[in-house]
Amino acid sequence: MIRNFVSLLIIIGLTLAFLFFWDSSPEELLGSAVPKDTKIQQHPSNIIINHISHHYDEAGKLNYLLNAEEVRHFQINSKRPSNKDHTDISQPEIILYRDNAPPWHIRSDSGQSTEQGSVITMIGNVIAWQTDAAGFKSELTTTKLVVMPDKQYAETDKPVMLKAPDSTTKAIGMQAFLQQDKIKLLSRVRGLYEAP
Repeated sequence: MIRNFVSLLIIIGLTLAFLFFWDSSPEELLGSAVPKDTKIQQHPSNIIINHISHHYDEAGKLNYLLNAEEVRHFQINSKRPSNKDHTDISQPEIILYRDNAPPWHIRSDSGQSTEQGSVITMIGNVIAWQTDAAGFKSELTTTKLVVMPDKQYAETDKPVMLKAPDSTTKAIGMQAFLQQDKIKLLSRVRGLYEAP
């Protein structure tokens, strides 16, 4: 009887060990044994060419649109999504729609979506612009912009330049609350204004 009980414990232990290893990612198994700067070879789980996605708010109104030349999604654990998953984006353009106001457009060379799509980092030749009802264009340029499209918020710690029809302003760092058309420049702010 004791022999049967020990055999049963061994089978249960082996089954639990198998399930643990089966459901664990390489990072979980190797822990800190892998240096942080070592890249684990990954292949995208999905690739989409000429990507267009529409995102709606809780009331069913169009909140933003994401266009991209190519989207490559990397799911770290093939069994389930995690916060380590990310999506690499080629030539993204985000259009943020707002109540009773012209939309904001944001475009860059590349980008990466993280935190299950709630954060999109625009990288390289980032340009954001808005054209008002009178046809006047406001424009923002930088090298990197972190966008939270659901919140209509963007920020950078890089140099940024703002152009309006009668002014040019340069700064280091910015927070943009786009729903309210409020832009906060963080440091080294310098402006050039043209008289009408």
